Amino acid sequence: MRRKLHFFLFLFLLITVQGYGQTWSASLVTGKLSVGTAKYLKMDMYADTIYIAFADGGNGDKATVMKYTGSGWVHVGLPGFTAGKAAELQLSVSGGTPWVAYSDGANGNRVSVMRYDGSGWVYAGSPGFSKYVATHVALAVEGGTAWVAYSDAEFNDKATVVKGSGGGWSTVGTPGFTPGMSGVYSLAVSGSTPWLAFRDYANNYRASVMKYDGSKWVFAGTPGFTPSTHDAGRRCLVADGGTAWLATRGTDAKATVYRFSGSDWAATGQGALSHDNGFGMVLGKGPTGILYAAFGDGKNSGKLSVMRFDGGTWVSMGDRFSGSSASDISVAVRSDGRPVVAYNAIIVQQYGGTTFLPEVKREEQLSIYPNPGWGNISVQWPSGFTPEGWLEVWTTGGQLVRKMEVGGDSRTVMAIEALPAGIYLIRALDRSHSAVGKVVVR
Repeated sequence: MRRKLHFFLFLFLLITVQGYGQTWSASLVTGKLSVGTAKYLKMDMYADTIYIAFADGGNGDKATVMKYTGSGWVHVGLPGFTAGKAAELQLSVSGGTPWVAYSDGANGNRVSVMRYDGSGWVYAGSPGFSKYVATHVALAVEGGTAWVAYSDAEFNDKATVVKGSGGGWSTVGTPGFTPGMSGVYSLAVSGSTPWLAFRDYANNYRASVMKYDGSKWVFAGTPGFTPSTHDAGRRCLVADGGTAWLATRGTDAKATVYRFSGSDWAATGQGALSHDNGFGMVLGKGPTGILYAAFGDGKNSGKLSVMRFDGGTWVSMGDRFSGSSASDISVAVRSDGRPVVAYNAIIVQQYGGTTFLPEVKREEQLSIYPNPGWGNISVQWPSGFTPEGWLEVWTTGGQLVRKMEVGGDSRTVMAIEALPAGIYLIRALDRSHSAVGKVVVR
């Protein structure tokens, strides 16, 4: 009887994981959160709590920040807490503290930054601290230090980056350091190193990325390396040590994610991700380091698509699934690996699929034995695979619980004795393929 039960469980799982389940929840926003039209929507996440910020058109375009409790939305501080219009509004949550940066209508459209201190919103440094009008504002907060980039009118709309912890601001390197006018900024910080992606007017409006080496700003790779004009969301750059990823427009202006690994940039996966022009591309990084890309696809009037990078290929988690075109796109990732997206005014959805594994053909399935198993199992790679890459173990809820590097042998032994009893998905990745198998751990 137990063998028959295991067989049916295995058969059921085999059938259900053949597709990756493009399942997205209804919007977590069921009522009206803003008085008027919400503008500059941004989302971030901390400890699985979703935060959103927006400028409320019914409240003088002042900023409001809210968070999701699991059953509804509550204000973080007072709604409309800024003194005036909050244009180019940006949000970052670090250590549970939300920060916002914006072009401050109450202070001559100069840059202001505020943070929530637990009882109310307070300015970080002086309000309107840039000398002149600032546009293309970007914000990143790491370890209690905020980094702000903006197009600086004092220096002919070149980029300036400042940092501070709440008491004041210091310029990082030289103000106005880009070679010419620049915009569409995305700011990322790895350790204490800031990276800035931007539309480079000195290089045919294409994407350039610079990083601060401790004494000056230097280009990461070739300036203007993209074949198309840089156009993306404000969270299109991710940096980790000396490696960085940028979501932008590639060949034929299609959504593409490029990777910098120390020398220059190269397109990842299959290259073009969208069917037509890409819009508002953004990146999110999960707790296990997996990248997610969200973008509007011009093939269907800019509807929202989300993809996940499996190390060799970008896998769809929802192809043009929004009801209309998507703008002001944000993506963040829960601790269980499920992405959450926010867009328009205001839609927030989370992925509800049971697995993130890609669809595979029968000949691309792994052979695993013994199955059911305990202790050690043997994983046989399919013919045609180069057994050099990775083996991953996933729960059926979509959580990556183990990853091991393998190479040289088409049969790999994997220890599973530490895994709780249940059903798991095993995935093999070589340089150009992926294959899955299922195992029941006793």
